[in-house]
Amino acid sequence: MDCFNLPAIAEKYNKDLSILSNIEKIELAEYFLKNYFEGSEQTAKELPLEHFICNKTYTRQITLPKDILLTGKVHNFDHVSILSKGDVSIMTPDGVSRIKAPATWISKAGTKRLIYVHEETIWSTIHHSEHTLVEDLQNELVHESDLSWIQSNLLEDK
Repeated sequence: MDCFNLPAIAEKYNKDLSILSNIEKIELAEYFLKNYFEGSEQTAKELPLEHFICNKTYTRQITLPKDILLTGKVHNFDHVSILSKGDVSIMTPDGVSRIKAPATWISKAGTKRLIYVHEETIWSTIHHSEHTLVEDLQNELVHESDLSWIQSNLLEDK
């Protein structure tokens, strides 16, 4: 779990993160990345991303550089994930696992992830949809986390 750099986040907020659930740790890490790493959101948007749409199947393939820490969006539906290259550690509400390519698995709907990339990784997700425009696909398939609880419940002194 050290690869997720949670001690740095705990130090920043002067909080004991061991009392938090995994989903709270993941969302706190996302909040931290969005608010304290200048350009981290822009950097994530600049990662090599390819979209393939064929016969009501949408495949999204992203290339992740070594030593990056990021969170994923929450998917609205179960889907297939394929790691065709690389090595990642993934924290979900259920725990932490390390996955090395080649690997294929079913990602469950509603799962939030914190990902550390140990070596350059190519990760694809495969979805069924009637949509053919990337913006419509994204609106249908994923949503952002609600991080509003963090400021009021965790960061303010009571």
